[in-house]
Parts: sequence; structure tokens; C-alpha cells
Amino acid sequence: MLPPWEVANDLYYRDPALFESQRMVTSLVHRISVTLRSPRSVLGVCASPSGLVMGPVYFVHHTKRGGENTWEKFIPDPGSVREVHTSAEWVLVVEKHAVYQTLQTSHFLEQGLVYGITAPGALVTGKGYPDLATRWMLRELAQKMPSPHILFLLDADPHGVDIFR
Repeated sequence: MLPPWEVANDLYYRDPALFESQRMVTSLVHRISVTLRSPRSVLGVCASPSGLVMGPVYFVHHTKRGGENTWEKFIPDPGSVREVHTSAEWVLVVEKHAVYQTLQTSHFLEQGLVYGITAPGALVTGKGYPDLATRWMLRELAQKMPSPHILFLLDADPHGVDIFR
């Protein structure tokens, strides 16, 4: 069974009496997707964007290129993206959105030399458990980067380990 954060909350809240939990909705959507051998996007079911990326990461959408002028952006649904480009040489994945915001407000990426970082990098957060789009983007970046350095800043508890997996 897939984690409950991967399905849009909207399905569950349309009829909470019918669906006992979001986990049940996630399981049903997953089963239908596997049975029909179709991705969720074809079924018209996608998660609300929750992942954020900051840094030199650009998405080429099927219809247009997006995000050139935006340093921080929501990670789009994988079905709407044709390619992902980056000049980042490392990625820091941060579990807590509050920590991500602290790094953002301290201009962590822009002040890399102050911290001894000379290569361009990117910050990513899934705001807790990452959604499908965030995991997809991290996989794409790992495949695109010449020698991927993906670092994690997580809680040292079972949830942190689960998020890392």
C-alpha cells in the first residue's frame, strides 16, 4: 500500500463516509492504476503540489518552458514535464519545511562561499513525506547530474529514515 500523502486530499474529502481514510483512497487509486496499466495522470488523479525546489533547476513543460525567472518553485506534476535541467552539482533535501525556510531566509544558496561551498546547488523539501513529484524530480536530477551529490537533512527517528528511503 502506498503512503496517504500521494493522492490529492480532494478525493477523500468529497465523501469521507465512503472512504474510511486517505490511505484507502491511495490504495484504491494505486490498484486501479496498476490494473489499467495507466499512470495516475491519465486517470485524472494527481497530488496537489507540495514539494519545493530552490536553485538552478528548470522544467521544460510539454507546452512551454517554465521557471526560468523563478529561484524557488513548486515541483510540477511529472505528467506535465518533458525534461528537467539543472546546473546544480549537489542537492540538499530537507525534511522540515521550517528548516528549508530558515535556509532560504539566510540565503544559504547565494552565500555558498561563506559556508565553504563553491559549486552551485539546490535545496528541496517535500514538506515531510515527499510526494510523487518530488521523488520523481530527485530521480531525474540524480540521472542528469554528472556525479550526483544528494544530501539529506532529516530527523534522526523512524520517520526520518522512512523519508530517506
